[in-house]
Parts: sequence; C-alpha cells; structure tokens
Amino acid sequence: MKIPNKKHYCINNNDPEFSVLMSVYIKEKPEYLNVALSSVWDHQIVKPSQIVIVQDGPLSPGLISSIKKWSVLIGDRFTVVGLPKNLGLARALNIGLAHCRYDLVARMDTDDISLPERFLQQVQFMSNNPSIQILGSAAIEIDQSNIVTGMRVYPELHDKIISNLWACPIIHPSVMFRKPFVEGIGGYNSQLHRRQDYELWFRAYENGALFHNLRNPLIKYRYVEDTHRRQKPQDVLRFSLIGFRCSRRIGLPLWKQIGCFAMFLKSLLPVSLQYRCNLIMRKLDPRRS
Repeated sequence: MKIPNKKHYCINNNDPEFSVLMSVYIKEKPEYLNVALSSVWDHQIVKPSQIVIVQDGPLSPGLISSIKKWSVLIGDRFTVVGLPKNLGLARALNIGLAHCRYDLVARMDTDDISLPERFLQQVQFMSNNPSIQILGSAAIEIDQSNIVTGMRVYPELHDKIISNLWACPIIHPSVMFRKPFVEGIGGYNSQLHRRQDYELWFRAYENGALFHNLRNPLIKYRYVEDTHRRQKPQDVLRFSLIGFRCSRRIGLPLWKQIGCFAMFLKSLLPVSLQYRCNLIMRKLDPRRS
C-alpha cells in the first residue's frame, strides 16, 4: 500500500475497518487526552472507523469537557461508554471492547501519542498477515513535556517475542489485535488492577496466538517519574508472581522465571531511584533489539 501524497488516506473496500479502544479515569490530564485524541483522529493518514472511549467512573470537569468536544468533532465514529463508578482498567477495557464494532481493535492510552502512519502500517500488516493475532510496534519515549528521552525497539518475530515474554516485549498502547481472538480467550483479566496486558500476552500465547512487532516506532510512549508513584511493592510482587507462574507454565528457562522479580526489587527503591534505575538499565533490557 503506497502512501498517497495527501494528508489523509480513506480506507478502500479492500482494507479492513477498525476500532480504537481507550479508557480514561478521573486522575488523568485533559491536556494529554486532547493530544492523544488529536493524534488518533486529526493526524492519522488512515482515520479510525470508530473510536471507543470508556469513562471509567466520574471524571473531572476538564476531562468531561474534552470528551464532549471530541464527540462533536468526530460525530458518529466516536463512541462514549460511561461507567457510574471506577471499575479499573481491565474491566473498563472489556466493556469498551464489547462496544467495538470491528474485528480489528487498536489500543491507545490517553497520555500517549500515535504517529501519523500508525494505522496505515498496522492495517496493512494485519490485512497481509491474517495469522497474526497481536501486533505491536516500537515506540519513542517522551516525558511529561513531550521531550524525547529514548527509543523502545523490541523483538520483531514471534519466537523471539515469546522467548522474552517474561519481560513483556509488547507495548500495550501500540497494539492492534483481532477482537474475536481476544474475546474468545476471555479478554483482560478483570481481577488484576495493573499489568492486565502482561497476563493477557501469556494467555494469548497459550491459546495459539501469533505475535509480531513492527520495527518502526508508531507511538510516542509517555514514561515519567510519576509512573512509579502508583505502584506499591505488594502490588508489584503480585505482578511479579504472575510473570513467574506464567513463565514457568510455558517452559521459559529458570533464570527468566526469576527475572520476573526484578521489577519487585526495583519497587523497594525510592521513587526517584526507580526512575533513574530504569534509565541506566536500558542498555541491558533483554526486550530491546
């Protein structure tokens, strides 16, 4: 598919339609949400057939105002699903997924930025590779001021992704997946308050999913020091145990099983040291290629 010399490319009859799935809750920033929505609508070469945004509980006036503005701008392609109380990301995404009208679903977080060629490249790849159920991409890391702080380029091919599954080599907000497959294995685990994607990738693999990562960065992934403030060590220990048990179940080597506890050990450090530790360890990250 050749990129045309015009700002937007309309999906033709041979290209699959797709939904974008997002969830927002009260503590998120309206300015980030506006940039995220602009990136998936205004700036895409291929526009989504539908954007589903789940309001996970009551929202701030700023977030409500932003969503109303985009609802008017986008119209029928913008689906707002309101939840009376905060249910957590996993349950919110499962509810939102049920409202997605198309078999291809692109995940997007409300503080990240999709680059203009994202959906063009992902729709093309999924159309040409019907055996792939879950497609991720590389990402450009940015901070709270949108300054570039690094690059994440993870393994491209399925076998390499699976051998590094313990370290989560799929960037959740970069993913496009096939809705029938994800719903068929039960969707996101609603018992988990964080790391729902991590557990889903293991379960998807155990149910026969094929993975792929595009090497081109298709999103700007917001990674800031505040990311760690919401993670208590006891919660991180639970996430580590998920990785350990799943890694053991699929037969990864013992050192990879034990490696799942690295994020727990890091969580015991002060917040500022956790952030710095991640920056220092980038070159040692086994997911990066």
